[in-house]
Amino acid sequence: MSHSQTLPSHTPVLIVGAGPTGLSLAIELVRRNVECLLIDRNPAPLPFDRATVIHSRSLECFETMGTIDEFLARGHIMRGFNIFAFGKKVAQTSFESLECRHPYDLNLAENETEDILTARLESLGGRVSRGWSLEGLNQTDTEVTATLKSAEGVETTVTADWLVGTDGIHSRVRESIGVAVAGHQYPARWGVVDGYLPNWQHEPDRAAIQIEAPALNPIPLPAERWRIYFRVYDATDTSSLLDHINAGFASLSPGTELKEPDQPMLYRTFRQLSAHYRSSRVLLAGDAAHACSPIQGHGMNTGIQDSFNLGWKLAH
Repeated sequence: MSHSQTLPSHTPVLIVGAGPTGLSLAIELVRRNVECLLIDRNPAPLPFDRATVIHSRSLECFETMGTIDEFLARGHIMRGFNIFAFGKKVAQTSFESLECRHPYDLNLAENETEDILTARLESLGGRVSRGWSLEGLNQTDTEVTATLKSAEGVETTVTADWLVGTDGIHSRVRESIGVAVAGHQYPARWGVVDGYLPNWQHEPDRAAIQIEAPALNPIPLPAERWRIYFRVYDATDTSSLLDHINAGFASLSPGTELKEPDQPMLYRTFRQLSAHYRSSRVLLAGDAAHACSPIQGHGMNTGIQDSFNLGWKLAH
């Protein structure tokens, strides 16, 4: 949605950041007939993918939100993972023993998750107001006044009964209320690349975790593609990342090489925790509140579950 749409001067809940956490919160409010304003500084949804694995509890949340059929139609069910060291399988885990309605993970690109949630929000009468960034905020005991700026530099103010920061690890909302963050950046870099794995030697519905160098973590995606997370060491020649990855496959699945890969992306990972999740009428959720190594796959899932919990409480 374009920022050219005018914003209301007042909203019961202002949500800053339209990733999965912000979208989930907006859905939970709107389906309880609570108006909210969901803004995002990006003029369009981000095309690249960050979080892939949707956990059982998040799927239960999506069931309640009315989106589960769409997720199951588009995602790839992953039933466990195998751990490998030096060419041997040393451990295996099955999710089938989980006592829940969805005893599996569902793998789906994060931009598709956002697409499904955005469509659900719009079907309920809500929307995302894009191209607006938070410049600053002030609050009293009864309301928050937020200064917002459009992509063209137009400033406006919106008052809200509550403001929720779902704006990620470098949260502007968290900065604005002066909440301290404890944590650190992990020293090793990671990379991610998608492609096909012909002659894959292991189960197609389980992730693989190779723990020795070059450490690889392939996870299955829809349409028989795989997402490969890999460690990038100081000595890694980043100009030949595909050689580095295929060297890992020589041990993990002899005869398998990555085919038709997209462009590898490198990134750094963080572990951090905000000192508080609330300052009077401003709340933090998702990565703005807490962030972890992506190896556990908890980041997006804990954000969705923050919102699922917060939504009904704010509605009351």
